Amino acid sequence: MMTLPLPSGAWSEDRSLVAVLRAVQSAGWSRWSPGDTYDTVLRTLRTRTPRLEWAIVAEIEHAGVGRAPPRARYGPRAGFDQALEAPLREREKVLRRHDARLLDLAFSLGVAHLDSCTERIDFLVATGVLCRVPRPAGVYLVPAWPTPLPQDRLGLTRNERLTEDKLRWNEVFEAATDKIIRLFRPHADDRCSAVNTTLEQVAAWWCLDAETVRHALLVLLDDDDFTATADLSRVGSCTPFHLAVDWNTFDRTRLVVDPDPE
Repeated sequence: MMTLPLPSGAWSEDRSLVAVLRAVQSAGWSRWSPGDTYDTVLRTLRTRTPRLEWAIVAEIEHAGVGRAPPRARYGPRAGFDQALEAPLREREKVLRRHDARLLDLAFSLGVAHLDSCTERIDFLVATGVLCRVPRPAGVYLVPAWPTPLPQDRLGLTRNERLTEDKLRWNEVFEAATDKIIRLFRPHADDRCSAVNTTLEQVAAWWCLDAETVRHALLVLLDDDDFTATADLSRVGSCTPFHLAVDWNTFDRTRLVVDPDPE
């Protein structure tokens, strides 16, 4: 069995743990693997040396997370506002469709179920997120390095691949988009609805470069709450433009954490 071990010398809490978990997240496996993938990968890296698979499985089962919990069902409940519960039921439908899609993809890799801890590890090995490394003492589980992309290991449709590309691109500029949003003071009582600025001004304010600001703004403009008076893909770094936000749409579609809560 071919394996992709971590780079030499990478087995340490400050290097392998952070780097691998970040790679698993940024690659998109939180969307295309069982819900406990992050925890499973974390457990392979809890010590400074690779761990035996049986020990990881025993630890997960002892923690009471050996089997996937059933999805919550949101049926009509007496005494509850049905208008408020409707989004929960719609979210449940989306999650169940995704569970069914993930199971189809797993089946194509030879993994018939994703219920038990062992089955979910089988899936992670089949997709190349984890590798089984046989040694005289037993079989070790180690993360693959570099972490593969879901679209390279799963039979995703064209639309799913395009969505993944967009999500990964947006995540690259997530921190920068958050900083741009903060220019509008979204949690303030007197939050502003528009600013006149340039790429260079925003970049200087947040210690970014102008091209990062450009791409972050384009990510913001992909949604319906932000608009600009210029083509930000072509505007000069010192050319002024008007950037506006529709707070009604913003409040309905975005979740923004206040960086300075009282």
